[in-house]
Amino acid sequence: MSKDYDYVSLQIDISSEEIEILNKNNIKYFTDIEDFNDTACLCENLNLVISVDTSVAHLSCALGIKTIILLPYSPDWRWGLNNEKTAWYSSAILLRQLEFSNWESVLKDLSNKIKKII
Repeated sequence: MSKDYDYVSLQIDISSEEIEILNKNNIKYFTDIEDFNDTACLCENLNLVISVDTSVAHLSCALGIKTIILLPYSPDWRWGLNNEKTAWYSSAILLRQLEFSNWESVLKDLSNKIKKII
C-alpha cells in the first residue's frame, strides 16, 4: 500500500484481529457504523471507494462517488463480461480478473488506476 494516501475501511463488525491489522497498516476504521446512512456519510468524504461487488460498491456508485469495483473472473451478470464501464453507474470503473482466482493483475491495474485518478 502506498503511503501517499489515507486509507479508510468501510467494513462493519470488525474483529479484534482485523483491528490489529488495520492499526498496523495505518488504516482508519469506524466501530460506530450502524447503517447505510453512516456508510453513505463516510463515502461522501472519500475521493475514491475501492470495493469488490458488495452493497458498499452499489451505495457509493449510486451516490455518484468514483468507485473501483474489483470483479472475479466470472462476475455477476449485471457487470457484463468485458468492459471497464457499466450502464448501471457512470462513476464506476470495473477491474476484472483475467484468469480464475488470480487477483495479481487486478491489483496491478488498481495501482495504475489510482495513480491516474488521485
